[in-house]
Amino acid sequence: MKAPQQKKAKALSVAELESLAGKDLRHLYLTFVNFANMNLHQTNFQGCHLKGSILDGSDLTAANLRDADLRDVSFKAANLTGAIFENAIVANAEFEDAEGLSDEVRAYLRSKGANGL
Repeated sequence: MKAPQQKKAKALSVAELESLAGKDLRHLYLTFVNFANMNLHQTNFQGCHLKGSILDGSDLTAANLRDADLRDVSFKAANLTGAIFENAIVANAEFEDAEGLSDEVRAYLRSKGANGL
């Protein structure tokens, strides 16, 4: 008698996802990941290592990026309304055409080495 075949779990690629809205991704290493055009509304990236990742065109409304490593991250044309950047490392991060940043947050990001503001 043959043993029943087991189904293999399929690993899900970020490229196959449309949304990680509201997910708790605290303290994960997500370097060089392409999150472009994703719904990341209220996603918790606190303490994440996102160096070199692409978040172009993504909805990061009310996302928590506190204490995150955002060096060389691209936020081009992203919606950043209400996003929290407290103590984030943003050297060389690109914010060209990003929406929703207050003048105070723009000044803070600029002072920490961010570009495109």
